[in-house]
Amino acid sequence: MYSLYAYIILDMHMYAANIYFWKHCRINYSFMFGFNQGTELSYQDIFLFSTGLAVSAHIPPTIHYQFGFQVCYFL
Repeated sequence: MYSLYAYIILDMHMYAANIYFWKHCRINYSFMFGFNQGTELSYQDIFLFSTGLAVSAHIPPTIHYQFGFQVCYFL
């Protein structure tokens, strides 16, 4: 289950790195891929979103393992 999240987050980080290197080398990727000028996401936006997704996917298992699974024996 978490491997899907890891794959999506890794893919988004790699996409952000590609955009960073394209900007650094002055390649007009928005023209190449047919994006509207001025509406494409920057590498900072993609990296921030993917990092937020990674943190939000990491919080529930961390809380679960830290506090333990509570079993109700009175049922």
